[in-house]
Amino acid sequence: MRPHLVRWAKEYGEKGFVLVEVDNGQIDTKPKLDEHVRADEVPYRTIWDEGAKLCTAYGVRGFPSAYLLDTEGKVIWEGHPHSSTEAIEALIKEKTATVADDKKADPDAAAEDGEPKDEEGGE
Repeated sequence: MRPHLVRWAKEYGEKGFVLVEVDNGQIDTKPKLDEHVRADEVPYRTIWDEGAKLCTAYGVRGFPSAYLLDTEGKVIWEGHPHSSTEAIEALIKEKTATVADDKKADPDAAAEDGEPKDEEGGE
């Protein structure tokens, strides 16, 4: 676990940023991932990719690899997560500011859980 990932999860999490670590299930065992999460007190979500299905879908060929997706699920950055932390953080700041601005412009557009409300204001 890298300190910048922990900081990003804490600092930008309240602004809509979600950090997810995907562990290649063909390399690591589930117990090994569980121990990593427990020992390092990982503060963000982790997924054990059994059979490397996600890694295959995203074409991951080297480890570690990182992808930054926007709120639409579009990949807006990909690369080595430790090679250009400043550039990645700049994108995170930009995108979380945009999400925060959207929420300010239309605070009733989403329920607290992030799901859209219907016309009656319910879910």
